[in-house]
Amino acid sequence: DLVPGPVNISGSAVSFLVSVAVGTGTIPGTYPVSVIGADDTGKTTASTSFNVIVSAPVNTTPGFSLANSGPLTVPEGTSSSNTLTLTPANGYTGTANITCSVTTALANPVNLPTCSGTAVAVTGASPVGFTVQIAAATTTTVGTYTVNVTATDASSSSINAGTTFALTVNS
Repeated sequence: DLVPGPVNISGSAVSFLVSVAVGTGTIPGTYPVSVIGADDTGKTTASTSFNVIVSAPVNTTPGFSLANSGPLTVPEGTSSSNTLTLTPANGYTGTANITCSVTTALANPVNLPTCSGTAVAVTGASPVGFTVQIAAATTTTVGTYTVNVTATDASSSSINAGTTFALTVNS
């Protein structure tokens, strides 16, 4: 939105302010703006133009992201671990509680694999690596599973992130 207004000139140069308001839904980009001065009859007496550059909003809320190291294969009756990385953003420090669950599309699976959660302390800007342990019983149904891992800030459940990885149980 350009907020126009009359400027009264009485013989000498006059400075004035052009205000440009950018709505929250405005698409980032460069927008040309022209300012045209006209006399009382509407005749153009002066003009100038400039660009308004709208950039994407910057997220400054502390938080984190979560990434895993890829798929995992676990033979029946054994366990293994997957390395994950919690990367803090915007000054986040604190403790993130890690929970995990295992799901599958297999029909009538027996003894789903289990996974263990943990707590991860973030004390600075560097990513923090940790592992989740996955165990398959000797009677776990052979097949493909999905491991869902969620990190939630210990003091604010509104700060969270998640990742999933494929798990194959073989014999």
